[in-house]
Amino acid sequence: MLGEGIDEGLFEKLTGLSTYKWASGGSETAYWYVAVKNVIATCSYRPECLLLFFRDAFLTDPTNRVAGKYRDLIEQWTLAEEPLLDRLAYQSETGSRWARALEKAWPLYGSRRRLRNKAEGYLKAAMEAMLGVPSGQIARAADTALGDSKLDPERLNELQGAAEETSVPVFSEVVDRSLLPEIIRVTEDAGIQLILVRVKRRSDAMGIPQEPEMVEYIDALKAYLAERRIRILDFSDDLRIGIDLFAAGDHLDRGNGRPVFTRILAEALAAARSSPE
Repeated sequence: MLGEGIDEGLFEKLTGLSTYKWASGGSETAYWYVAVKNVIATCSYRPECLLLFFRDAFLTDPTNRVAGKYRDLIEQWTLAEEPLLDRLAYQSETGSRWARALEKAWPLYGSRRRLRNKAEGYLKAAMEAMLGVPSGQIARAADTALGDSKLDPERLNELQGAAEETSVPVFSEVVDRSLLPEIIRVTEDAGIQLILVRVKRRSDAMGIPQEPEMVEYIDALKAYLAERRIRILDFSDDLRIGIDLFAAGDHLDRGNGRPVFTRILAEALAAARSSPE
């Protein structure tokens, strides 16, 4: 939602703020937690402000997207000991501890992602040599065959909706078992202003009413954040973001949607930073 929806250069120009966009496709709360705690909050140069993009109730679900390729992404930024992550995301007191120990003790295991990418590159180069085609042709052909233009948007929307159909929790029952309180604490300790950005989904743009449970969840989230003086920018009802600005699924179209949402966010950030708490 951040990767497709925001033009980093345009945002920087509009706000006058030095900006870095960190967008890892498909990442959710567990990834954001280790990125904030172990990277952003520990850098010698810390940003004045951190805008964290989220959808629906995923902000308080530490177990979502922590397995498979997402586990690999998360493990890139973990420390040797991550007790809170292990307990909340992996429902274990040991969690990924053994994988982290193996990564440090056995260099080949730690380099498995780089080795996999190299192997894929060698395979493509061998195929190109065998077929007598220019270097890079296989990768370009794959992108052409599997790119967004070849997707069935309606089918993709159906699959995405089915994959993310989950019951909406009661905020008060899940917040203390989530990583949100720790993300807030870490940013506060680091002197970083945390601003949460709730993005608009395709269903919102289509005029489909949100479930009453979701409305209650978001209202409770906003009250929780207000008590802690945390800003939230909610664009789910913003009429300027119409269905015509969307590509497939919930992503905004790069050509039409991205510049519009970038300008809307820049305006909202300027207003938020200039107004009193």
